[in-house]
Amino acid sequence: MYTFLVAIAAATAAYAIGHSIEWGPTFAVLTFIGVLIYCFRKFGKKLQAVVEEAQQIVLGGRAEVEKLIQRAQSKPMGSQKMLEEKAEKMIADSVRTALISLDTAEPLFKWVAMGKRQISTVKMQWLYQIKAFDEADPLMAKAFEMDPLVIAMKMGPRLHEGCGRRSGAAVQAWHSQVQGGQGADPVLSDGLGKPQA
Repeated sequence: MYTFLVAIAAATAAYAIGHSIEWGPTFAVLTFIGVLIYCFRKFGKKLQAVVEEAQQIVLGGRAEVEKLIQRAQSKPMGSQKMLEEKAEKMIADSVRTALISLDTAEPLFKWVAMGKRQISTVKMQWLYQIKAFDEADPLMAKAFEMDPLVIAMKMGPRLHEGCGRRSGAAVQAWHSQVQGGQGADPVLSDGLGKPQA
């Protein structure tokens, strides 16, 4: 990773400038830490800007869907199913556009520790939400596991393997129950097709 290489080069130069056994290592360590902090902040902000821009694209798509629903409520425009399909397509299109936008962050991965993992996590969550499971699955191994929603998404395929179902709603319900402190047993039992104890 470039950040560490730059920090090591700067620390080496600082050590040489230190001119003594006492101050050389001190300057080297302080320079190394300072350069790391500077690089992580500078390139971390750039990465965050890319993610925020992509999020705005998704939010814009959802705002358009809300307008569509409001128009449909004031003036019906066909069947409910047709409206739902159109709304899902609009959201999926905005997510696809946002995913393309996230690809611009790739050059920053060399500078930001865990940058690739952060982008993979966002991509995986969005793909899962639009039910593009085949595209989301390869990203699951690269995603952060700290978020309960990511854990729930990873469990989803295993949860419904034996039932022939793969429902994002069940995973969302599991996540809600875990967050609410109710535990995951009812949803897990339902997903596995087993009676609750």
